[in-house]
Amino acid sequence: MNYFDLLDDWTIARIVRNVARSKYVSSGLLTGFRATCKRMRELIKCPKKMSANKFMNLAAKHGSLDGVLFARNMGARDFRGMIQCAAYRGHRAICELACKWEPRIQNYEYMLSIAAQNGQREICEFARECGARNFDEMIIFAAHDGSRELCELARDWGVRDFNLMLANAAQGGHREICELARDWGARDFGDMLSAAAQNGHRELCELARDWGARDFNLMLCMAAKEGYRELCELAREWGARNFGEMLVFAAQEGNRELCELAREWGARNFGEMLQSATESGHRELCELAREWGASHRDFEDMLRIASVEGNRELCELAREWGARNFDEMLQNAIVYKYGELRALAYRWGA
Repeated sequence: MNYFDLLDDWTIARIVRNVARSKYVSSGLLTGFRATCKRMRELIKCPKKMSANKFMNLAAKHGSLDGVLFARNMGARDFRGMIQCAAYRGHRAICELACKWEPRIQNYEYMLSIAAQNGQREICEFARECGARNFDEMIIFAAHDGSRELCELARDWGVRDFNLMLANAAQGGHREICELARDWGARDFGDMLSAAAQNGHRELCELARDWGARDFNLMLCMAAKEGYRELCELAREWGARNFGEMLVFAAQEGNRELCELAREWGARNFGEMLQSATESGHRELCELAREWGASHRDFEDMLRIASVEGNRELCELAREWGARNFDEMLQNAIVYKYGELRALAYRWGA
């Protein structure tokens, strides 16, 4: 492949100028390159201008040896990025080239992890040949991706702790891999339950319970944090009762529906709800917490947190509701360098 096929007009002009040792490049000289540049940009979605490192990563992603060679000659040195792009796509020749240019054990281990994320067995084997030994990390990524083949390969290479494999398989929603991990000796079904709940996998939550998991309070929190109402109701049905924590997590994520559900089930820690909503900048939930019974002292905490977060709107709201700890607001504004809030605190009497 002609290197010019990979380049934009600006880079071509610079190269031709340097080669010709001339200050100017005629428009006629560039005309012949424009069509091939356009075709290559369309092929690999290459923008007209980019850095040498970015160009190298793009060439590695599409398996272009000529492209990465040219990028290196142009000064690119992001070999880790090159490995990432090539390993994920399964381009062994480019991985070999990157490891030749920068032979470091960290690169081999990184290559193994990236390859495991996308089921690239050949690259995993090459990384092991180079010296990578982070097989525990490999099995985690393989389990999350649902690759039974790579999980078995990692086990053959010496992995013996399958609890993390179990949790990551649950996170990815892969029942077969969960069952495989259990067959191999994994017993941390509590982590499996929370991982499944956090990612909305009801079937795996039920499986973890069948296998002995009993931490339904944690399941409730994880489900509330990610907004899974069905799993919140399931956790309650199984015995979860930490509705106050559910309320805080729901407020943090701005989920009004789950906040109302937690209150309906008995949560009354509206001060903590207000703090959580303030920290995340959810004005609607701050107003809801006040409506439900947050106190004056809670508004002082609201002003303090809003000033730490640099949220002027919520600072003004807290003042409107009666907060008067403007000295603390001023101190936070100075520490975190919020000039606007500092001026506001002075105006309010700090």
